[in-house]
Amino acid sequence: MDSRFPDDELKDWSVFEKDCFCATANQEEYSFGHEQMKSLATRYCLLLQKDEDILKSDLCKQYSEFKILINEKLKCGSLTTFSDILAFTQQQDHLNKLFLIMDICGTFQASSADCERGFSLMNSLKTKARNHLEVEHLDHLMRIKLYLNSGKTVNIDKVYNFWKAEKNRRKTF
Repeated sequence: MDSRFPDDELKDWSVFEKDCFCATANQEEYSFGHEQMKSLATRYCLLLQKDEDILKSDLCKQYSEFKILINEKLKCGSLTTFSDILAFTQQQDHLNKLFLIMDICGTFQASSADCERGFSLMNSLKTKARNHLEVEHLDHLMRIKLYLNSGKTVNIDKVYNFWKAEKNRRKTF
């Protein structure tokens, strides 16, 4: 993943991670995230068709307010995922420049190696025999496969007993 993004760009994007908002030290330091915002402004000012210096200034101001708002929303549980944070930011007119940068961040997540690995796994599971799997069942199979690929084991007896107790099933043996 690091090789796909130049000049520590991933470190710049890290200011949008949930853990970053909740860290007390980051909340107490007003200028936290400003260097990352300036770096992102330099990198994307042409794409966004904005003046670089104005974009830097706007992003720093908006991020300072944004991190306080998001921290409060995360604490009370009204926001839980990056998608929630993105939707909230989109609704805030005074965070319009920041939303543009966050939208780019969301696009990178969709084109990441993890996403590509997920599609590869889905293609290996969805064979001709399993072509009519519902989304929920495919999701469960993918989770099991990822769990097994990470080196963990599955207790088949426990899974079977759970499956059997889930609803009335006919005994066929």
